[in-house]
Amino acid sequence: MDEDGTVLKAAVEYDYGTPAADIETPADPTKDATQQYTYTFAGWDSDIAAVTDNVTYTATYTSTVNKYTVTFVDEDGTVLKAAVEYDYGTPAADIETPADPVKPATQQYTFTFAGWDSDIAAVTDNVTYTATYTSTVNKYTVTFKDEDGTVLLAAAEYDYGTSAADIAKPADPTKNATQQYTYTFNGWDQEIADVTADVVYTATYSSTVNKYTVTFVDEDGTVLKAAVEYDYGTPAADIETPADPTKDATQQYTYTFAGWDSDIAAVTDNVVYTATYSSTVNKYTVTFKDEDGSVLLAAAEYDYGTSAADIAKPADPTKNATQQYTYTFNGWDQEIADVTADVVYTATYSSTVNKYTVTFKDEDGTVLKAAAEYDYGTPFADIEKPATPTKPRSDQYTYLFAGWDPTPDAVTDDVVCTATYSEQVNKYEIIFVNENGTELFRQNLDYGETPVYGGETPVKAPDTQYSYTFAAWSPTISPVTGDQTYTATYSSTLNKYTVTFKDEDGTVLLADDYDYGTEAADIVLPAVTPTKAPDVQYTYTFAGWTPEIADVAGNATYTATYAGTLNKYTINFYNEDGETLLDSQEVEYGETPVYAGEMPTKEADAQYTYVFAGWTPTVEAVAGNQTYTATYSSMLNAYEILFVDEDGTELDRQTLDYGETPVYAGEMPTKAQTVQYTYTFAGWDPSVDTVTGAVTYTATYTATLRSYTVRFLNEDGTVLETKQVPYGTVPTYTGATPTKAETYTTTYTFAGWGPALVPVAGNTSYVAAFSEGVNAAHECDYCHQVHTGAWGRLIQTIHNIFYIFLHIFGKI
Repeated sequence: MDEDGTVLKAAVEYDYGTPAADIETPADPTKDATQQYTYTFAGWDSDIAAVTDNVTYTATYTSTVNKYTVTFVDEDGTVLKAAVEYDYGTPAADIETPADPVKPATQQYTFTFAGWDSDIAAVTDNVTYTATYTSTVNKYTVTFKDEDGTVLLAAAEYDYGTSAADIAKPADPTKNATQQYTYTFNGWDQEIADVTADVVYTATYSSTVNKYTVTFVDEDGTVLKAAVEYDYGTPAADIETPADPTKDATQQYTYTFAGWDSDIAAVTDNVVYTATYSSTVNKYTVTFKDEDGSVLLAAAEYDYGTSAADIAKPADPTKNATQQYTYTFNGWDQEIADVTADVVYTATYSSTVNKYTVTFKDEDGTVLKAAAEYDYGTPFADIEKPATPTKPRSDQYTYLFAGWDPTPDAVTDDVVCTATYSEQVNKYEIIFVNENGTELFRQNLDYGETPVYGGETPVKAPDTQYSYTFAAWSPTISPVTGDQTYTATYSSTLNKYTVTFKDEDGTVLLADDYDYGTEAADIVLPAVTPTKAPDVQYTYTFAGWTPEIADVAGNATYTATYAGTLNKYTINFYNEDGETLLDSQEVEYGETPVYAGEMPTKEADAQYTYVFAGWTPTVEAVAGNQTYTATYSSMLNAYEILFVDEDGTELDRQTLDYGETPVYAGEMPTKAQTVQYTYTFAGWDPSVDTVTGAVTYTATYTATLRSYTVRFLNEDGTVLETKQVPYGTVPTYTGATPTKAETYTTTYTFAGWGPALVPVAGNTSYVAAFSEGVNAAHECDYCHQVHTGAWGRLIQTIHNIFYIFLHIFGKI
């Protein structure tokens, strides 16, 4: 064991008599130094001997008094007396001090040595004593003089640092005007500043030359350029003229600036120059547009007054039907008149409302009310609806009719409204209880919901050995499938103290619990050395912990400290993608970066063509690492949209901007029926979507299998059964078996259909066919006997002859 009772090597069992040399000892232990002593392992409290009984060996140590340095430095850190080593506890009287230091006077102060920053004390640690000083403020004189050296305000004495605002100043001096100039007091030859030395302030003056005004006005007297003052004698070439003025055109004329009413001359007096104009007859454009703004006949230019009869006009336009209306050309929005201004004539149309069907179905597709036709825009409230449908209740849910899907505001297309239902889920009771059975929380939840405990966190009172913490619920909480009770469970923890390491800003870097008495050396430091984010001016380096880490005797907090180093910054210019580096510079704080790369570019995409527009954020003086990203202005791209039939025949062609949605403007596509199918237009492939590039939409069709009439006839042409059978299906006869009346000698049995039944490929008739048999009811007894005798074949022949003879004469 160690000196403090810590187990250095756990108990090991040895046989009685085991020699001392065979006993395994631990590595030599160590003992942490104190402020006063350093310790060295001195062996065990008794010699290790052969085993004769249970025994404990305890470590012992020798101690050495520690030495510490005492250093004397000046206020600026200059060493006045180099570090000297003393034993711990050396009295203050035995510490050798240097001669009293001196500090040179500054512009502001004279200094006197005032002693050390702390009283010299007995040695207990390394220590540095720093010289301190008292200061006396210096005094200086301030004098004010005129430009010619005349004293305006005699010298006055002030303390160093006296504020400029507290210095007494003379009234502003004046200087007499001359023939050529007027003089104005312009202040002192230097800015009046806080007192730092003897100083003389001398008055200064500014001079002003005499000036005259030059004004420019329009024909109607409107000021084009307000009066500007010029020095006498300013040449005409130096007079700033306004931009050439304009005169508003009338309906008939356009006016052009013709110059000023007099030539501009050198300045000798105040002067006003007036604008003059020449005139030209106007021309106007006439444009014909469709109702949607598309040009039907491009703008043509005509002289003012051209007759309406001489204006070229387009052929009557047409307008595509919409979901709601079919349109007819109705004329122009205004009567075509003689030309007096630019004019646009716009086509107008009359409209006819379209009709659509509304069908009601149940959720399973059953038709509740057959399709009925309504005008476009008929309110849904005015549509006749079926009786409210119902859905049978299941074990989990009760269903209530919730309405129709969709429920349009009004009729805008053929629509099928399907009944929808809401579900009401079954509920169950969930109870949370404490470990002792006390109810904590109760709730009713829908089947399938996951319970969430809504009470206070369960607690269990600590006992002598443990503190308890709520751990979980038993069983584990899961989605509701029936009534359930959950019981609180707890984990236990031995009592410990918390050692926390925090960053300078209070952020917790590491917090661990330790048993009381854990030595400082056993306290785990944060795995990662603390860092402090650089600010605009500094980068910081970790400098240690405060206070010094000590053995655990309670909760303790150690805070990181830092040393700072002055920064520089990196400036990067990136393209808009944020990845392509265009230019990188290292720039000092406060400088403004200048981009040195090639002009940024951005590749056109499906939607836009791009032009470089500048940097974001705006380039400005450096205050940290900065990334500038190129920005671009965009121009929307246009694409060709083609609608074709299934066989590739072009139906409609349009050019649209990216993001517009194409609307097909051709006639409804059709496809001829075949023997097997009839076809209905089903839409476009791909589905029509907003424009993102050139695309071809191909018409698609749904195929409906055709049915044909199949008739089953008896041999005499009598129709036995008629039915409609889908193409490709082998027909089946479901009527009574066909029959044929027997004759005196023959019976008939249905033998099938002619032709043989095959898959339907058109309207078809099948005729019953029969097999023949002898009519046994008319065979005589004698014939029957003979047929069974030994002479049967000979007698049968004779019998047949006789039978035919008798049959002819009707005897049998």
